Amino acid sequence: MPEPSAGLVRVVIADDNPVVRAGLAALLSAHPGIEVAAQAADGREAYEQTLRHRPDVVLLDVRMPGADGLTALPHLVPLTAVLMTTYSGDSDIVHQALRLGARGYLVHGEFTADQLPTAVRDAAQGRAHLCLLYTS
Repeated sequence: MPEPSAGLVRVVIADDNPVVRAGLAALLSAHPGIEVAAQAADGREAYEQTLRHRPDVVLLDVRMPGADGLTALPHLVPLTAVLMTTYSGDSDIVHQALRLGARGYLVHGEFTADQLPTAVRDAAQGRAHLCLLYTS
């Protein structure tokens, strides 16, 4: 896995919703020391962008058309830290993602704008980060 260079944390954002991608990118870009290296619309593109840009962290949506996040996750984990970002707090999905190697799990609406960059930095440093409300 790459080491954050000189304090800079590079991120790839993967979500099928362009508005969500833009929002996450805007939030992260506002924080010094975090750079959005690339964006992706599905798991396959997330993998390709990860190979191309070698980010420190990938923010990965669970549900995307084509290759979804859980399908892409085992391919991404050997390359970099992965934080799942999704609307689903389903406990089965959370447990599956963590078993597959996700460094953390963030449910939209359960984390704040200030918690997002903290979660990204935590993941880049090898620490787990969870912001969720379990549902069944």
